[in-house]
Amino acid sequence: MKALWFVGDKETTLLLHLYAREVDAVVFVDPGFYPPQIYDYLIEAERHFGFKATRVEVETEDFEGRREDWCRYLREDFLLPYLSSTGFSLVYEPLRNPEPTPSPVKEVFPLKGLSDFEIWRAIKENGLPFCSLYLEGKKYVGCSPSEEKRKGKTYTQALKNMGYL
Repeated sequence: MKALWFVGDKETTLLLHLYAREVDAVVFVDPGFYPPQIYDYLIEAERHFGFKATRVEVETEDFEGRREDWCRYLREDFLLPYLSSTGFSLVYEPLRNPEPTPSPVKEVFPLKGLSDFEIWRAIKENGLPFCSLYLEGKKYVGCSPSEEKRKGKTYTQALKNMGYL
């Protein structure tokens, strides 16, 4: 069986566009403290792409102490063990710079090597929905919830140039 990891970022949007009809499940690992916009986007994505997410609710350790490796933590400690224990053999992941993980579940990274611009262009060209946190200037959305904004106006300007703002 195949799965797709939903984290709510622009990469997830493109993966859903490419693979939502091919997978047996879209899995959302939910630590319970994401901003409301992530949960709103999950509902919007379910409607747009025609799936019902499998929500894996987890109790996590201290987030602040794991900020740097949060995606890896969710992936290695929750996502991959869940998929392995429920019979999944493959997972499409939105990561673009993955570190190899020993797991019986084959990890596929179709967006590896793509730039932010290439991903945004595909989203725009296909009229795909995306999390509203980007419109607020957030650089990172998804498994690494962050208040960080890209320095300067380049990120916001890029979205304006593509007609989002």
